[in-house]
Amino acid sequence: MTPLLDRLWARLHITSVTEKVIMGMSIILIIVIGLLTYYDMVTRIKFHLGKQEDRAYEISDTVMRSIEYPMLEADMEAVQAILESLYKLKDLKVVNLCDLTGTIKYSGLPANVKKLDDSQATEEALDTGSLAKVLEVQGGEKILLHAMPIPNEETCYKCHGKENEILGVLTVGISWGPVEERVAEVRNREIIWGLASLVIVGLFLLIFLSRFVTRPLAQLARLADEISRGKTEVDFGRQVKCWEIEKCTKTDCPAYGNTTTMCWYMDGTLCFGQPSGSFPEKLDECRECKVYKTHVGDETVQLADSFKHMVSKLDISEREIKKLEKRTQLVQASKMSTLGEMASGVAHELNQPLSVIRMGATFLSKMIKKGQKIEDEQLRTVTEEIVGQVDRASAIINHMRDFSRIGVKTTELDMNVPIRNILGILGQQFKVRNIEIESDLDDNLPHIMADSNKLEQVLLNLVVNARQAIEEKGEPGGKVTIKSFSDRGRAAISVSDTGNGIPEHVLDKIFEPFFTTKKVGIGTGLGLSISYGIVKDYGGTIDVKTEVGIGTTFLLKFPPCSDA
Repeated sequence: MTPLLDRLWARLHITSVTEKVIMGMSIILIIVIGLLTYYDMVTRIKFHLGKQEDRAYEISDTVMRSIEYPMLEADMEAVQAILESLYKLKDLKVVNLCDLTGTIKYSGLPANVKKLDDSQATEEALDTGSLAKVLEVQGGEKILLHAMPIPNEETCYKCHGKENEILGVLTVGISWGPVEERVAEVRNREIIWGLASLVIVGLFLLIFLSRFVTRPLAQLARLADEISRGKTEVDFGRQVKCWEIEKCTKTDCPAYGNTTTMCWYMDGTLCFGQPSGSFPEKLDECRECKVYKTHVGDETVQLADSFKHMVSKLDISEREIKKLEKRTQLVQASKMSTLGEMASGVAHELNQPLSVIRMGATFLSKMIKKGQKIEDEQLRTVTEEIVGQVDRASAIINHMRDFSRIGVKTTELDMNVPIRNILGILGQQFKVRNIEIESDLDDNLPHIMADSNKLEQVLLNLVVNARQAIEEKGEPGGKVTIKSFSDRGRAAISVSDTGNGIPEHVLDKIFEPFFTTKKVGIGTGLGLSISYGIVKDYGGTIDVKTEVGIGTTFLLKFPPCSDA
């Protein structure tokens, strides 16, 4: 059936849903109303035909009863007079009384007397001895003939004997023209009624379908095309202000003031006094709500609402993706800026293995030039030391490369690992600057779910900020303390310094992007903002305690793996 319809639409060049619905409904209406009209017309015609036949029978029976008594009295003149009188009835065209030979003995039209009645109805009645009904054409006019045999009863034996079963035939004919006119009138009226019904019902369906089906579908198709072109900020559909309907004053509800999404699609609404669940699980509760019952609408309306919700979700997802991309770029930019801070520490870390390698290589070169034999044990010791220092340098370089990568790999992590990495990289740098760096690490910390690379960046930002705060204070010496410990089942890290502290009036701004208290040209203002975002991503918290002139402590706490 479907391929047949597809070929029909293609042949008629019909492609839109509106045209297909209108054409399909038109075909259905034509068939249904046509069948109903035909059935009604046939029924009415049958009724009128039966009614006319009943009238012909009644007239025949009336004539028979009228002439019965005069015939018993052998008063044939009275019989003739009665037939002539009945012949004057409306639409009565034939009233003949024939003998067994078909000769007309008496007739409503005296001119027909003694003529032979050659009608098919009369011949059939004489042959069969039973009532005959035949529609014949006489003189260019259709006549319904009823031929009724006259039985030979005992009262007739004295005149006619009892040899024959019938004495003759009474033939009555009614004009069929009025019946045909009535049938034509009924047929024409039914056709007109059918066409009028088709037009009225078709017009109503056209308006109804256009209003509630084809127009919304066409709008959805247009909007889908717009969205496929990247235009998600399209205003369409209806607006249901649930807070006005329910007279709600809960301004903290996500649905309050939101006209872009129906409230039953939104998570955490406060319709029942407490935050509801998420869509679609919350629909069971929403179905009991007056707002939902009144405004849920039919399937087409629900489709439009679902489409609007989908567009809203896509728009939100797109904005979140853009925010994530921007944040990733900022993280990477901040990471690159901190590489400069790490450069001196890395240079020192690389200098030591390179010096050892040079010393080993120089020793081997001198021994070869002098032609002296190198003992196997001595050679093995030198080469193993060179290989070990090469591995150490390679590890330092690989760590720098991992730190600068963009990708994120969240795994089960011991927080002491990134702390030790930072201490290894910056330890020498702090020593050169005459700043003491101290660590107190708990080896029994619960593991957390995080990316070592990103957590290392957080610690690097905090340690570098601590060093800069000590240097800005302008006093010789200074100390940075890093501790790891367990706090009520959560893994915690504290980074403390003896710098100049943070003024109270800017304390609530330190985690904002691009905010900095450093001099122009020092820092990007992204470090603490990015660190705050990374900590939050892993379900952690970051707090700060500071005292101007004394120092600052940043406290980080993370949930263990089982809660992450």
